[in-house]
Amino acid sequence: MNSPFEDDINYQIDTIDLGKVRDLFLYDDTLYVSTENEGIYIYKTNSENISNSMLLSNGNYLEELYQSRDWGIGKDIKSIYYSNSHQILFALDYHQGGANTYLGYTEFLLNDIEDFDNLIQNSCGPDANARKFFINTSNINPEIYVLYKCFDSSSQCVENPYSNVSSTIFTPFFGDLYTEFQTFGDFSTASVCGTYTIDDLYPNTNDMYFNSDKFFIANPSEGSNSFGVYNMQGELLDEYLTESVVRSVYSINDYILAGTEDGCYITLLDGDSIYELGNSKLVIADNFTIYDIFYSDNKLILSCGSDGVLIYDWDGTSSEFYEDIRLFPSDAYYGTKVRVLDNIYFIGTEDGLEIFNIEE
Repeated sequence: MNSPFEDDINYQIDTIDLGKVRDLFLYDDTLYVSTENEGIYIYKTNSENISNSMLLSNGNYLEELYQSRDWGIGKDIKSIYYSNSHQILFALDYHQGGANTYLGYTEFLLNDIEDFDNLIQNSCGPDANARKFFINTSNINPEIYVLYKCFDSSSQCVENPYSNVSSTIFTPFFGDLYTEFQTFGDFSTASVCGTYTIDDLYPNTNDMYFNSDKFFIANPSEGSNSFGVYNMQGELLDEYLTESVVRSVYSINDYILAGTEDGCYITLLDGDSIYELGNSKLVIADNFTIYDIFYSDNKLILSCGSDGVLIYDWDGTSSEFYEDIRLFPSDAYYGTKVRVLDNIYFIGTEDGLEIFNIEE
């Protein structure tokens, strides 16, 4: 397959053996890593050689701040998210039959405070597999939105497979007012289940994104390839049909990006509707299946499984996309996640974390 992307680039690769890396979250210079069965890791990039650091090809160092392999036993941490405003690390367990989310206070995790170096389990949600989550940190109390799937291979869903989105509000507080939660000294966490739901989603719904009080959902309707926009009340605002199955969905500013089995659709929101005037749909990365979409540092990153990672220059506000580079991580898979810091690309693979250092 011909690639329009730049092939003649200089880069070096560093690798950390962590097993299958499920998700990455980057905040400033700190990287949070979740794995299939090796737990979670927290790294920080810096210019000095501090204890527990590895030298990268670009001359900087990657310091391991925290690791919990034992915590990964019996879990498959598919998604991870860090809220700096709440100092909380959230994680989603994808393990078969699991519908659990977890949280941990980074003050305890990073400082190795005895008996508090663990995550709190939250069992809100239906008896189904948790597939994707997002954390809304715009309010005092963080709220978690989870896409659940109950499908034919699950014994409880043979007669009635479904997908839906449910939520949980976490309430940090001081005192001893409740007992049905785990307590860290005087600081505790309670949760309120089922405060928000999007029902009646097609069982083949496979991705969700939350932005600006709207939910963007891949394949929400039966018998259609599409992406839909929902409001905070769970109402479908608009839906756009695509020629092939939507594998991923993303939103930034007023743009919606839908990764399909034949390229990435890009369109605008016009209030609560998908913009329809004239030729308002742009498709890039034709002939590629887009399994994951991410935007950062003026880079649009499309993960294409074994076809590698496509990276576009984009300012996030215009309709101008410029093909930049294409990376080929080893043992990439359909769920490969990529995060970028300056010219460093962190890529999760089947065999661990690969760090591409791109030379300018």
